Amino acid sequence: MKNLVKLKRMREEYKTHNLYKGVRGFVVEDTGKLTTVCFLNDKIFGDYAIVDVFSEDLQYENVDISSTYFKEFENTILNKKNKKHYLDTLKFKEYDQVRLVRDDEEYAKYDIHCGDLGVVMMDYAIGNQIMVDFSRIDKNGGFHGDCVSVKKEDLEIVKKE
Repeated sequence: MKNLVKLKRMREEYKTHNLYKGVRGFVVEDTGKLTTVCFLNDKIFGDYAIVDVFSEDLQYENVDISSTYFKEFENTILNKKNKKHYLDTLKFKEYDQVRLVRDDEEYAKYDIHCGDLGVVMMDYAIGNQIMVDFSRIDKNGGFHGDCVSVKKEDLEIVKKE
């Protein structure tokens, strides 16, 4: 049985779950007309949404997920009491200019502090963090900052690219 699918057709009701054409996921249950799919967010790794979609709107990929992997998936996601039914959206895009709005010991290790400006370096997040380059040269030619993972809530957009 092929259990990796891609959403090939959008419907208005899918938008409330932040689904989009081409999003991939695992089949959780197929009841004929409807298929329950655990869609995986390709912009925020680790994010998922469990949604019922019309079976005719899915394209089955030529891939089988190993039973070992699927068992682990069942234990970590499907057995949760509060299952997610929508994909989170990422408000940051690659090359957006951002400002750090919260100090943190982890950032301070790299001489990065509240108010510093940086540039988003990747068009995706891993969990709750994105990669931001805070590198800068002071007036004396000294290098400060670094490219670090920053919690999304610790940033605000200054300029969108």
